[in-house]
Amino acid sequence: MKKLLEIQNLKTNFYTYEGVVKALDGINLDIKEGETLGVVGETGCGKSVTALSILRLILPPGKVEEGKVLFWGKRKLSVDDGGVDLLSKKEVFLRGVRGNEISMIFQEPGTSLNPVYSIGDQISESFLLHQQKELCRAAIKEIEKNIRESNFFLKIFIYHLQKKIYKKMLENSKSLGIKFFSILPLVNRYKIWLKKKAMKRVVDLLTKLGVPDPQRIIERYPHELSGGMQQRVVIAIALACNPRLLIADEPTSNLDVTIQAQILDLIRRLKEKLGLSILFITHDLGVVAELCDRVAIMYAGNICEIAEVKELFKKPLHPYTKALMNSVPTWEGKDLESIKGNVPNLVNPPGGCRFHPRCNYALEICSQEKPEIQEVENNHWVACHNYLR
Repeated sequence: MKKLLEIQNLKTNFYTYEGVVKALDGINLDIKEGETLGVVGETGCGKSVTALSILRLILPPGKVEEGKVLFWGKRKLSVDDGGVDLLSKKEVFLRGVRGNEISMIFQEPGTSLNPVYSIGDQISESFLLHQQKELCRAAIKEIEKNIRESNFFLKIFIYHLQKKIYKKMLENSKSLGIKFFSILPLVNRYKIWLKKKAMKRVVDLLTKLGVPDPQRIIERYPHELSGGMQQRVVIAIALACNPRLLIADEPTSNLDVTIQAQILDLIRRLKEKLGLSILFITHDLGVVAELCDRVAIMYAGNICEIAEVKELFKKPLHPYTKALMNSVPTWEGKDLESIKGNVPNLVNPPGGCRFHPRCNYALEICSQEKPEIQEVENNHWVACHNYLR
């Protein structure tokens, strides 16, 4: 499979009063077309920071210090096959990528939705922002039909003005002419028409997502919906423009088990139907086994191990991955093992391998030199000195 996105040596720091938090310490990761890549790790290991760094959504005091995020988009974003480095692009360019080619489902659906706007307004914003040209072309076709069928001179005159506006919007939606026409009472109906068409697309999208009575839902506000319904709305916003990559940051956290199962089943069906690539962030190994094709294990801002899901569960290689597997309850009812020690403070992380103070297989070199992630078996990558000697 071809690569869709590749992260190279990504480093992100947070400058706090306590010191510099070294949240990501040289992440290397790739996502292929049509696959679901799971990212697993303890709370605070850098999973969400990785996702936010991809879209350059890290807010102060955070800062992406180093690295590349290469993306092969559905548009001609580059002149060669090397992809486009999203970290080197201007904010204007990224606005065309976020929500359009790469979308994200955030961890808390309640905080992802604006409480003062209706559900319909929030989903339709994606269509109006990223698919305005498609809506304008559809408007021109409908206006031409109305001109042919109308016999009333004033209506025909207004239709011609509206057609001119839509053509201007196709050329430059921020031109002075558009601003002038928008203040004319008889002509500014073009905004209403675009909004109606966008709302129709919203209803169609919610219907595809299995939301009952979508016509009523679009008139409601976030606080009027259940947690599961809010999450479906967030998914609808993310999928509105048919992105190539969907980043799901623990989309089932804080939901009850039955709703979790419904959301996971929905994501699986959408992937098959739309051909999505998914970066699925979670700390639940059961969800990974059910949904993902490959999985990356993170610890303290580093990638420890990357492998296909079946291979990882069958033969974990990194000591941290082994410890995680031993801490998961099984049907056999074996005694659970805990990982000794504590998660390191990333203001002053341990030298060398960040897991070595808690590792049962630590060597002398582990405290001195950081292991590079390398392929030790077919499609099985590990960052551990026990396999790199």
